[in-house]
Amino acid sequence: MKIFISACSEDYLETNFIKSKLEDLDLKNEITFWYADDQNLPVGSKLTDILEIINESQGAILLISNAFLNSRFITEKELPAILQKRSSDPNYKLIPLLLEKETNFEKFEEISLENLKFINSRNTAFKDSGESESYVTCNKIIQALSTKQTRNSSDGTAIVLKRIELMNSMINELDKNYELAIDGLIQDFIASGGLSDLYTNSKIRWNENLIRYKNGLEKTKGELMDYKNLNKKLRSLDESQYEYLEKTIEEVIKFKLKLDKSIKRACDGWEKFDSPEEANKARLSMEDVELRSPFRCDLCNKFHIGLEYSPEEEEFDYEPMIDYVKELRDQY
Repeated sequence: MKIFISACSEDYLETNFIKSKLEDLDLKNEITFWYADDQNLPVGSKLTDILEIINESQGAILLISNAFLNSRFITEKELPAILQKRSSDPNYKLIPLLLEKETNFEKFEEISLENLKFINSRNTAFKDSGESESYVTCNKIIQALSTKQTRNSSDGTAIVLKRIELMNSMINELDKNYELAIDGLIQDFIASGGLSDLYTNSKIRWNENLIRYKNGLEKTKGELMDYKNLNKKLRSLDESQYEYLEKTIEEVIKFKLKLDKSIKRACDGWEKFDSPEEANKARLSMEDVELRSPFRCDLCNKFHIGLEYSPEEEEFDYEPMIDYVKELRDQY
């Protein structure tokens, strides 16, 4: 078990003592204690190194004092990473230890004595303890770390399930929005007599929609896969809950396959140019040159030539085009 000790440099004496006593009390040598001092943190180490250690840890000990709460590095970097790890892992062991009786939690209610289960109290603050009392406190920490479950895993599971439920709803809503967008494209195509697909603005807007859908799906799939991988380690979801997670992932994958086809087809039929100069040269040789404009496509990273929208179109019979709605939907 890897335990991260979060402490400020001003409390180095206490930190070193506590770490030493915890290692002595860990008779089975099952726990590795780590904190950022000159020995553990080589010169040139980055913030990402510390955050990686926190992410790999199974628990954290917070040695809280006024200096701890006044450390921007701790409160803005280490502490958020620790609390995030605890939020995502219901079995993560978080053990706060109060070093100073007069520690002011006014700006840090989340980790106050009222909101976290401390190993001691203001009356038994570590810096006011004698030698025998300090041993008792360290022994309590070892016992807390050795306990199989220090936190009700149902709390974390409930949070994860609520998030999965919300993500499921958001994916369904995104899918509906996607289908409505295609309906809009079809209506524009019919109303324009087949010209809307050649409009620069229509193409750019559709590209932006596809990219937005793609980014949303990738982010959602990544988060769901994180939950799945976490559950493999913790077994926090029961069978029905895990099936719901799997079903949500399947919905994301199904939507993504549909979206990938749209992205692939989006540039079919559009001539591709490597530079705006190349596209403009080709534009000058086209009919109605004044109505054509080169633009960069964010989907294929090439340049296309589109038509400028013209509200003064010739009248045409669009009724026959309605028969091709299904084909148009397949096209998009």
